[in-house]
Amino acid sequence: MVTNVKIISKNKIYSNNIFEIQKNELMWDQQIRKFDIIKHNGAVSILALENKDVVMIEQYRPSIEDYIMEIPAGTIEKNEKIKECAIRELEEETGYKAKNIFHMISYYSSIGYSTELIHCYVATGIYKNSNRLFTSDEIINIKKIRFKTLLEMIQTNRIKDSKTICAILFYNQLNNQVL
Repeated sequence: MVTNVKIISKNKIYSNNIFEIQKNELMWDQQIRKFDIIKHNGAVSILALENKDVVMIEQYRPSIEDYIMEIPAGTIEKNEKIKECAIRELEEETGYKAKNIFHMISYYSSIGYSTELIHCYVATGIYKNSNRLFTSDEIINIKKIRFKTLLEMIQTNRIKDSKTICAILFYNQLNNQVL
């Protein structure tokens, strides 16, 4: 097993307010290896439950040039606390607030090339607080879908978003039941 990894260089080639792209050189076994890394601020996702329904968003994603069904989520802003980000994103994307919000799991989204760590929260006691506080760079339709239906949609490959799949399956496993 290789235990002596040495960082030779880290070169920033691009950055914006969400992420930075680095070209890094590492050495082990006396060989230099090159890696392109995306340094990311991190993100939150929110499984918002209302009885047996889940508040979902159908969002246009330019990266895949299509709409995708997913749970509300967003990037952690600089100096923002993670839980505050979850509360903000839930309201911004859906117009809902939650009486209770708790951390469920954190995981790396694409460990092979990105440092993005997604913190998944569960929101209960949700209520409509306002109209969505959308930003001009998002196209979002809000939908409520039965938890059981979401499980079926995952099994039939109709939900392809990894954070949504992780949240629903992990929550289902924790509760060992279908709502």
